Amino acid sequence: MEIKVPKKITKEIEGLCREINSDRQPLYIAVDSKMAVGHEADCIENVARKMMKDGGDFQFGWAIWEWPEVMLEAEFWVVWVNHDGQLVDVTPRARGERILFIVDNKTKFEGKPIDSILKPLIAHPVIQQYIDINQKIWQRNDELTAAGATDMAICEAVAPLIDTKDALEKEIDEKLSGGVGRNDLCRCGSGKKFKNCCGH
Repeated sequence: MEIKVPKKITKEIEGLCREINSDRQPLYIAVDSKMAVGHEADCIENVARKMMKDGGDFQFGWAIWEWPEVMLEAEFWVVWVNHDGQLVDVTPRARGERILFIVDNKTKFEGKPIDSILKPLIAHPVIQQYIDINQKIWQRNDELTAAGATDMAICEAVAPLIDTKDALEKEIDEKLSGGVGRNDLCRCGSGKKFKNCCGH
């Protein structure tokens, strides 16, 4: 599985972004590679630290990632707004010098994780199973967190679901992702061309 910044804004990405905010267009914004990578997973903490150091403001929205030929992911994200009003990503994730971002002023962060939005790029049952298991993991994690469960208890409870997720991820990597052309035979084994099967 290789999650990337989309190389271009496709109609599928435009559709996903319209669901998030029909009033704004997705845009590529620069990544500040000088930020420490030690806190790379916590964009909120990174932006707060940047504002304390250099001022500016913050902007909520969603980072758009792509698992090529498999799915899109919109991840709730926060970026820094510099004194010129430019959006800057201060959470490097070793995915290049820019990210694709859609502004969202309606979704409010209230201290609880906000689930990602997953959209398949091809119609295949294994991909839908992968999306479903991710949603079950997030739901179970939210339920246990709300109930006051410890981190260890949460890890133990979701471990079987994560094992299933990892197995589905491996199956998708082996059968569906990675350079299949529209006129190539579909990797699902149907014997049909990709464009007439899972790529339809």
